[in-house]
Amino acid sequence: MFGFYHTFITSLAVKFLINNIGYIFSLKKLLKNIASLKSNKDNFRFAFFLAIMNATYKLFLCIFRRIVQNDKICAPLAGFIAGLTCRLDVKSRRQLMTVLIVSRVADTSYTMAENRGYVRKFQYGEVLLWLVCNMFQQYCMGYERDLLNKGQYHFMKKWSQMSGNPE
Repeated sequence: MFGFYHTFITSLAVKFLINNIGYIFSLKKLLKNIASLKSNKDNFRFAFFLAIMNATYKLFLCIFRRIVQNDKICAPLAGFIAGLTCRLDVKSRRQLMTVLIVSRVADTSYTMAENRGYVRKFQYGEVLLWLVCNMFQQYCMGYERDLLNKGQYHFMKKWSQMSGNPE
């Protein structure tokens, strides 16, 4: 039970700081954002999601360890069930997490397959995989704009010159 509260408080504090760090030089905007119901609701929702996911993983891992007693089976099953708690989070953040995690899963899978001998090792294989994952992320960010929140979209638009060249 302590782990749930600790995760909730820690993630709430981190989300609160990240959410307000952009307003640190403008006291008026900082106070307005701190008092904003929408901002605080999002902070609490994200912290609650992380705490529930952590508690669900630990609960099912303990249950499965008593039944199966093999962590190679228990950990993925508990992780899958804990991953189902993503439904508690906002849709746009779920989609963004999915896009970002796909590249990590691809890299981990490739490294494991390479180490176990399922895939032939070749020079710059991880770089090629990184390029493929990067192209996937750029596709999602360019053509599926609803995956990004407003701030990320404006950042990508500004720095990637998606609006065209000024002439």
